[in-house]
Amino acid sequence: MVGGITGINYGLIQNCSVSGSAKGSNAVGGLVGSIYAGDGILGTVERCSANCTVTASIFASGGLVGHNYGSISNSHSAGTVNSTSTQAGGLAYTQGGTVTNCYSITVISDKGAGFSGGSGTITNCFWDTTVSGAATSGGGTGKTTAEMKTAATFSEWDSNIWNIQDGEYPTLK
Repeated sequence: MVGGITGINYGLIQNCSVSGSAKGSNAVGGLVGSIYAGDGILGTVERCSANCTVTASIFASGGLVGHNYGSISNSHSAGTVNSTSTQAGGLAYTQGGTVTNCYSITVISDKGAGFSGGSGTITNCFWDTTVSGAATSGGGTGKTTAEMKTAATFSEWDSNIWNIQDGEYPTLK
């Protein structure tokens, strides 16, 4: 498990940003390799961003989180995800976890999903179909670059957390 901040998250990671690269075989993410949930523990990532080149050779990779069993909210990813696996997503490979109010403008390898590989509860999330090159995803809604830079796309997001303006991707406050 490899990530820009940690390989595995058992707690809360909040208000952070990383850039660079992460490379490994299993559970590789720009910010976190794997978010754990179980035994009364819920790993959480909120208000974070990653702009990274992520390379995974076997299983579970994502621009922000490699393998998400926990919770991700109000976060976004950019960069590139290179994987030989279908278990790759622009933001994360989510398996039973939750993702809320997030977006991805990550270029994804030809086997990966635009926003999330896998399945989970994904609410009010988007990926840029033009940038990613991916037409499908295990969750989230694909939008063109023009739609991703339209404030109305993010009308349900909290303006106390996000700066949302026409002509730009949303940014965290």
